[in-house]
Amino acid sequence: MNLLEKAELIQEIRQNLLKIEQPSALIEKAKATYHLKEIIQRCSQPNILAEKATISFTQERETILTIVQTSEYKQSYCGAFDNKHNLLSQLNKCDSPRWAILYQTNQTFWQIWITLGPHRSTIYSDWYRQLKDAYTWLIEQQKFFIHLQKDLG
Repeated sequence: MNLLEKAELIQEIRQNLLKIEQPSALIEKAKATYHLKEIIQRCSQPNILAEKATISFTQERETILTIVQTSEYKQSYCGAFDNKHNLLSQLNKCDSPRWAILYQTNQTFWQIWITLGPHRSTIYSDWYRQLKDAYTWLIEQQKFFIHLQKDLG
């Protein structure tokens, strides 16, 4: 994160704290609180500043395609996202259990997310350097919880 991004983040935090402290509608306070929570989660994600990016978007797409094409859960796959908000939005549109990939562009960190349906429980893996390791986590979850249906044939 560069200096400008840090300054903008600090400004966002200050604005949300002011909204929470002001005697305004509860909905506005709740929105500000939720936004602060998102900022904290964003800041706690892995960030490698010292290393150069080792993977290009084309390589990311190829890595994702390889995993999905060989997956026994292709029909339950919901997509790959570089934004948690978009991922959750898409998973919440699904009626049945689905899985999706979250990745950090140009930083080679991967997570797998599994949801049971719209606005229902969601679990996700730790951050992994390799997508295949995150996918192994998905397979392990299926052994214990069996959320996703295997593809036929």
